Amino acid sequence: MLESDYVDNLVARAAYDVDETGYWRRMPIVLGVVMSAAGCLILWATVGSQLQPREIVIRALAGGGLFSILFSSFSQWSANLAVSRAYAGSGKFAAIPPPNQEFAYRLPCSRAKTPLLGIGGTLYLGRSGLLFVAHERNPEVHREQIAFPLSGLTTAGVVSDVPWFLRLMVPRPPTLLECQSGSTRARFIVPAPMATIPKLEHALEELRRAG
Repeated sequence: MLESDYVDNLVARAAYDVDETGYWRRMPIVLGVVMSAAGCLILWATVGSQLQPREIVIRALAGGGLFSILFSSFSQWSANLAVSRAYAGSGKFAAIPPPNQEFAYRLPCSRAKTPLLGIGGTLYLGRSGLLFVAHERNPEVHREQIAFPLSGLTTAGVVSDVPWFLRLMVPRPPTLLECQSGSTRARFIVPAPMATIPKLEHALEELRRAG
């Protein structure tokens, strides 16, 4: 049985294709510049005496541009494939909740453990609150479950800081979902956060009224 057979998805699959931070649009540009510059240096150091400066620049631009297009396309294709499997909750991307708990919605997402480390899994919404279950694609040390009891649960969108060395690749800082209940607090990378977070909060209000 697939993980997605248990409960409804909170958002549509298309929400995961929204490039909120501009990362995918920026990647080929930055990679093209970096690889072209590296290509110029390598060509100059190896065969620079045999080529005119103009030839070196043209070859470096062609190589850097081709690499950036191919690498960016492959990276985005791989990421979309992983998202589709997580959305379907199949194979090692399944993050199945405990069988003794009932949930109304599921939201495949990642826990932002650090600015550079995301733990993939699924956030479940039910009358008992929120439950994050990490999927099996993560190393065993990160296959955690985090529960947020509905009583006292607060949620908010929080703008995350981007490490300085990634700011060229991420022109707009991401908005994360922050959840806190009692002493338990965590942040999550969710799709289309400006639309998803209000939808999640509305679903939680309905669950509170139903409970």
